Amino acid sequence: MWENAKMNNTAPRLTDAELSRKLDPLKAKSKMFTVFAAICFGITVLSIVLEHFTDPSLLLILSPIIGTILCCACLHMMSKYTKKKKRLISANVVHDMLASAFELSIYDPDRHVGEYWVQKSQLKGWDNMQGSDFIRAKYRGIDFTFSDVTLTAKRGKYTATIFSGQWLIVDMGKTIGVPVVVSELARKDILRDTRSKVQMENVAFSRQFTVLTEDPLIAFYVLTPHFMEFIMSSRSLAKGKKHLCFADTNAHVAINTRSDSFEPCKNVTDIPVLRGRIQDEIDFIKSVIDELLLNERLFDPKQSRNTITERI
Repeated sequence: MWENAKMNNTAPRLTDAELSRKLDPLKAKSKMFTVFAAICFGITVLSIVLEHFTDPSLLLILSPIIGTILCCACLHMMSKYTKKKKRLISANVVHDMLASAFELSIYDPDRHVGEYWVQKSQLKGWDNMQGSDFIRAKYRGIDFTFSDVTLTAKRGKYTATIFSGQWLIVDMGKTIGVPVVVSELARKDILRDTRSKVQMENVAFSRQFTVLTEDPLIAFYVLTPHFMEFIMSSRSLAKGKKHLCFADTNAHVAINTRSDSFEPCKNVTDIPVLRGRIQDEIDFIKSVIDELLLNERLFDPKQSRNTITERI
């Protein structure tokens, strides 16, 4: 059920200077088409306004149509050059940094965690899924999967974003019984609510999170006082609304950051800055797994002993 495509890394790596030289014209073209798109959009809006206040000529009537077409074309070209930047960065920077940080099995910048796994996290209300930067690796003896995920749903003529951010699945090596959901997304009405809502002893935690499970005892077993404090105060998890689900042998940690990992940034041609940002995103994955490992109830005892030994 895991994704099975590996990134091709047989091509020779570019040096930072070579990479910067290749990225620079792509950055310039992407910026140029962004400006053109903004101009076309402005012309479109201005034409629509003028139609309402003047006697419309044929040119004025056609201007919004032409402007919209040109705007879409510019956005398409901007996306094209952004993808080229992404591929260069993935092949020459991201892959090697991931391989240095983890026991990397798969890195595919064009794929994402499968729908099956997201459905296991008990989220509902979405009908389309996209994503990128699929990673399958091992850290401190623990298997994990990670990708950016965007979940959307049709709302009449509009598309609503249900979730957009990072999705981490950690293999606990043992099952905890029935699923336990810990989420800040309950107010968006996207949780499966067929289970009992559990009131935790930590009042602040219960005010911030909805806890759902068919067996409240399992919830109290998983959510130790220290673990609840971590979920509330962790800097790593503070980037957006959190959704956690412990189901079967997996711990799902989803952060609704409304951003993508390992993407070209503003200083895309400044490779040291780029590496620093990517390292921060790698450290985010590490820190979440580190904190999960402190809750030994979640992991197989043999796994826990191994990871504790490695940490020492």
